[in-house]
Amino acid sequence: MEKLRQEPAAAARRPTTQATPMPADQAAEIARLREENERLRMERDILQKSIAIFAGTRT
Repeated sequence: MEKLRQEPAAAARRPTTQATPMPADQAAEIARLREENERLRMERDILQKSIAIFAGTRT
């Protein structure tokens, strides 16, 4: 009996996710931010590699 009482409470704590359509302007903003994120990651990687190259030539 005790187990039956716990199950509905546990089910009530689970978040429900519903697929809600995203507005077009929000989707465009997310796409733009993802592209910018990728560009910034590439720039960061280039800078890290250049630091390693210059640090290696100085020692």
